[in-house]
Amino acid sequence: MHKWRTNICSISNATQNKLNYLESRETALLEKMRHADITRSTEKIDKRLMLDALQMEAIKHWPSLANLHRKINADVVIPQTVLNNSEYSKKLQRLAMYAEQADHEAMQAVLDNQESIENKNLLLQPLFRDLKAQIRHMTHTPEFELINDYVKKRTMIE
Repeated sequence: MHKWRTNICSISNATQNKLNYLESRETALLEKMRHADITRSTEKIDKRLMLDALQMEAIKHWPSLANLHRKINADVVIPQTVLNNSEYSKKLQRLAMYAEQADHEAMQAVLDNQESIENKNLLLQPLFRDLKAQIRHMTHTPEFELINDYVKKRTMIE
């Protein structure tokens, strides 16, 4: 009788251990599935957000039938460098010469129109500085100071 009782207890113990193991395995599987679902949903949301951002960017910058007359003009289709054939050919010749010499920095300078940018900066920087000073002078009037003081004190009261 003692032998049977020991066998029944060992079978019961093995069954309980097996049930505990299966339960922990099921819990781990459910946790893994939940984690995979969360990962998939976050990836899906990220892709959706990226798609929405690209769509907004496309609406803002790409031409549509409604804004075709504003977005596309002759300068976009045929740049001025192509219309000005002598300047365009000189630029291509300089680019080819630098390419033969493998001077990549000079090629990039030609492509970026660095020479014309430097000339424009020399002429435009003083103009911009004067314009900025005039705007600063025009905005800092006694009326502006009074309104600014009024707004500060009003926010302090509220």
